[in-house]
Amino acid sequence: MEPTKEQSCLRRIAESENENAELRQQVATLTEQNAELRQQVAKLTEQNAEFRRQVATLAEQVARLSKNSSNSSKPPSSDIVKPPKGDSTGAPRRQGGQPGHKGVTRPPFRPDQIDRIEELHPATCPCCSDGNLEPTGLV
Repeated sequence: MEPTKEQSCLRRIAESENENAELRQQVATLTEQNAELRQQVAKLTEQNAEFRRQVATLAEQVARLSKNSSNSSKPPSSDIVKPPKGDSTGAPRRQGGQPGHKGVTRPPFRPDQIDRIEELHPATCPCCSDGNLEPTGLV
């Protein structure tokens, strides 16, 4: 048997009311989520403003600290750190005279200036300070 027109309308009304209740619950949930998101946006806006203030402060410090006598009207004596002077290659300098230059040495003693000769023998190895050394007979 087929339901009457009145029964089918009542059934559709009941379904619509259930659907309406579900939609109201979804709206309430979305309203709560919206409130939470608004709080988060407010918090992030405050953090953003604080970070912008910090960036401005740090930029000011960098500008102040990067001034020296070569890029401002400050006198050279006010420079805190002076650039290191030295070799442009960065290689350490070699010990001794420069290549191509004649060396200057002391002239040797004449035989009449020598009054005694001493032989010195080390007691330990000069490299590793290891124990007693024994003569090898190579001298």
